Amino acid sequence: MVALRQNSDPHANHDNLIIRPKFSGLGRHAATLPPEKVTAFLKGYYALGFLQTTALATAKLSLVYLLHRIFITRGFQITMRVLAAIVGLWWITFTVADAFVCTPVRANWEPQIPHNCRSRNAILVAGPIPWILTDFAILIAPLFVIRILQLRMRDKIGLSALFLSGGA
Repeated sequence: MVALRQNSDPHANHDNLIIRPKFSGLGRHAATLPPEKVTAFLKGYYALGFLQTTALATAKLSLVYLLHRIFITRGFQITMRVLAAIVGLWWITFTVADAFVCTPVRANWEPQIPHNCRSRNAILVAGPIPWILTDFAILIAPLFVIRILQLRMRDKIGLSALFLSGGA
């Protein structure tokens, strides 16, 4: 996160995530705030966008890695590697797109300067599409391996229900 205040405390950045919105005017109309508070809020909002995409990507990659380790069939492992590559490319693409939606970048938190911004709506609409598709692929991928296991049908149904509920 962009350091919004200087502090010698090693936990200062964690405090910014919790305390900073109060001091940036969250909950009050933007027209009633001094410009420096609006700028502080927009800097935090800009920085948290990177944190969100990184958190989503690392969570999904950890699940893909877990499934890659559980199921050792060659086809499944190739599938998991492809999904990991898609997730990684999604993370890079949308982090860069979000970072440079406005030129100069400073216009993200200083909208009064001359700038050129592309449509954030395009990012907001296009971003979830590969994300939802990879979620669906991760949910159903174990089913193909469970189908060929030498288990009773009741056990296969139970394992399938476990993976479909996201309880891997």
